[in-house]
Amino acid sequence: MKKDLPSSRIVGRDLTFKSRTPIEKTFKEVFRENLLPGIFLIWAVAGVALGMFKMCSAGPDITAEGAVQAQPLIPNKVMGEEQMREVLFSVPPPEPPSIHEQKVEQVNGHRARYDANPQDPQAEALLRAMGNLYKQTGDFPNAAWAYEQLLRRFPESTHKSAAYIELVGCYDQAKDPDNLARVYLEMLKVFPKDSNEFKFAEAGLKITHLDLKQ
Repeated sequence: MKKDLPSSRIVGRDLTFKSRTPIEKTFKEVFRENLLPGIFLIWAVAGVALGMFKMCSAGPDITAEGAVQAQPLIPNKVMGEEQMREVLFSVPPPEPPSIHEQKVEQVNGHRARYDANPQDPQAEALLRAMGNLYKQTGDFPNAAWAYEQLLRRFPESTHKSAAYIELVGCYDQAKDPDNLARVYLEMLKVFPKDSNEFKFAEAGLKITHLDLKQ
C-alpha cells in the first residue's frame, strides 16, 4: 500500500524546488560576490586620482632635499651646560661624495634661479632650501646669507624660529663671534621672554660667555 506524498502546493503556492543554473543568481548573490573587488577598484582609482592631483598642484620640487628637515632641538634651562653646548654646536657626519655633489648642484640651481628673479613667487622656499643645502655641504657663510635674507625679507615667516637657530649654527661654524653675538641679542628682542627661542639665545650667550647687557 503506497502512502500519499505531501502535496507540493499549499494554499496556492508552488513549493516545488528547482535547481538553478550558474547564471541564474539572485541580485544579493551577485552583489555579495562583486562587493570586495568593487571596493578595491574604487580604492585604487581614488589613490591614482589623489596622486595625480598632488603632482599637478605641488609646483616645483624646491624643498625635497633642502628645506624639509626635522625641527632643531632647542636647549633650555633644564639642560646642563655641556648638553646645551652639544645641542648648539654639534656637527653632522660627512656625507658620501655622490650625495654631496648632488646637493651642491641643486643649491647652485636654486641660487641661479633666485639671483635671476629675487621676486620669484617661491623666493621664501628657495632661500630656506639654499640655507639648508649650503649648511649641509659645509658652506656656512653662504648658508648664513640665505637665512639672513629669509629673515629680512620674510619677517613673519612660519620658519622664522628655525631660521634663527640655524643662523646661530652657521656663524659658530664659520668662526664669526661678532655676528653670533648679534644674532643672539636680536633673538632676545624678537621673541618673548617665556619662549623657547628666548631661552635658546640666553643659553647661547651664557655658553659663549657673552655679556647679556650688550
